[in-house]
Amino acid sequence: MTNEQVLADAVAAWVQQEVPGDSAVAERAARVALNCYREGSTVREAYRQASGFVQSWMDHPSHLMPDRNVVLRLISS
Repeated sequence: MTNEQVLADAVAAWVQQEVPGDSAVAERAARVALNCYREGSTVREAYRQASGFVQSWMDHPSHLMPDRNVVLRLISS
């Protein structure tokens, strides 16, 4: 197993914990980390870049989860 594969697997596993069930985000974050690493960055910086991508994705308004209680109230009305 290469260092690149270990990095990609570690990032993907971390993202699956942060954003369960969204494998596309995990794959994209792994690619972000790999690209950064391949360009000469350290593993730490590659992880930081992937983390920044995931945080940006999670903060985007189109990905925000509605308040579950509000949804339940709307459904039961």
